[in-house]
Formats: sequence, structure tokens, C-alpha cells
Amino acid sequence: MISCLPGTVLPLDLRVIESVTQRSTFRLSLDPDYLSALAGFHGGVPESPYLTSCGGDVRQIAWFVSYLDEDSTLSGPFEPAFYYMKNDLRVDDRSIPAIVNDEVCPYFGCERIIPFAALITDGSMPLTLRLYTLDSYPADSLCFETSTRPHTVVICDGQRAAEEAVRFDDGDIEDVDYTVFTQPVANSFLDFTKMLRHDP
Repeated sequence: MISCLPGTVLPLDLRVIESVTQRSTFRLSLDPDYLSALAGFHGGVPESPYLTSCGGDVRQIAWFVSYLDEDSTLSGPFEPAFYYMKNDLRVDDRSIPAIVNDEVCPYFGCERIIPFAALITDGSMPLTLRLYTLDSYPADSLCFETSTRPHTVVICDGQRAAEEAVRFDDGDIEDVDYTVFTQPVANSFLDFTKMLRHDP
């Protein structure tokens, strides 16, 4: 379904997926088609990374989000995290448990949107999808919009989402308007996979 560059796909930790979908306080609602295909691209870099949004913007996927925690077995060499350099970035910066547990989360605890891939943003390879400081916004991302069945796929503007998250945390807004920082891409995960191409 989705092919990745050799050596980039990470081992799937089913314990973590079970935790975030069944046992944790947030209980993420993950698309069944996504879950069944996840082992083939978990944390990987796609061979066909380009897609076009409904608005006509051509975007490039940098890497897919992982489901790992500090107890997961990691393959390959240690990769220092963006902020806490003693930790591995595959756990600290690119994994759902870390992304969701931030005090101020640009995905609002994944109650409605769940990131599954980071996008090249402003021409740069993204290191993280987390909001550490307002001096370094998270990258743009592809997310599931879980208010629909099946879940649609949207682009989340990392800077705009972070700004809304800070306003929400400060009490400046009571309700989150997701249309401020998301843009439609596909009607389902399966439709999304058919959009990917090798060249821009």
C-alpha cells in the first residue's frame, strides 16, 4: 500500500498501540485501514512522498509518525531528540504518546485530529511535531479528522495550530475552530494512499 525507503521503517510496538487506543485516558480512534497497513510504513520515509491538497498545494511527506515509548525496542543507532538530547527523537519527537501528552498540544490532545505524518515545512526537514517553545513551531502534518466516518485526511498547519493551542490554553478562546489550521486532502486513508506519487 505504502512503500518506504529501505531501513527507515521501525518495528511496530503493539503494546503502545493498544495503550493509546484502549487503555489510556485519550483512547485514540484510529482508522482500521490505517492500522492494518501501519506495519509497512511505521516511522518510515515514503518512496512516493508527494501529494496535492484539495486546495492545489503540492506537499512532501518527510516521515510517518510512530507508536513507541521509552520501553520500546528501537532498531538502528541512537538519534538525539530535538529538545531533550539524552532521549531518542523517534520516541520523544515523532511518536504519538509524546505528542499527545504535551501540556499545550497543537492537536488538542488528539480529541479530533490525530497526526500520522510530518510534512516538509518551509523547505526544511522537520525534526518534531511537538510544541516546545513559541520560537520553534511544530512542522505541518497530515492528520486524521476523526469527526467523520470514515476519518478524512487533512493538512494541519503547525504554526497556526500551535497559536490556537496557546490561545486556548490561555483562556482567550473557549472553542477550537479546526478550519483555521486544517485543509482537506482526502475523503479516507485509502483515498490518500492512491494520491501519493514519486515526483512533485
